[in-house]
Amino acid sequence: MDEPINHINADTALLVGALRAAVKPGVAEVHPGQLQLEVERALGPDDFRRLRREVHQLVAAAQEHLPIRLTRIAPLTPETLNGLSRELAESRGWAVETAQWATRMWAIALGFEQLASSSWQTSEPPGTPSNAAPPDETSTGSAPPKRGSRFLRGRGKGQARRR
Repeated sequence: MDEPINHINADTALLVGALRAAVKPGVAEVHPGQLQLEVERALGPDDFRRLRREVHQLVAAAQEHLPIRLTRIAPLTPETLNGLSRELAESRGWAVETAQWATRMWAIALGFEQLASSSWQTSEPPGTPSNAAPPDETSTGSAPPKRGSRFLRGRGKGQARRR
């Protein structure tokens, strides 16, 4: 279960180490609310604040029972990981790449590093490193309007003008 985590970036190694510490007693025994506290404790306040989005995604994946399913499905195959990722994306309304990232992180943390590092991720855009942080959900065109683009009422005529 504690396979070495080679060939991944420093943030990924931090998150995997924190997940491993949090589920040390057993993945089925850790409630998602408790998981977040344990991960925060393992990361420390500075890294937790910096990696808050990623931690949130990993905890959300745990709420969908992803870690338990990863440990109970036998045999665990690339097709299974892909299917779990698709289900996670659908249930959470995430981009498939985000769900694949969360699935990969949990798989590595639970000791399936070799399988997680295989080429099961099929929908990543070309040129995206497989150990990259999850994609920014706002990059899909759903970003909130920029501050300068708010409209204000015009003077007396009810017309809008740009600020």
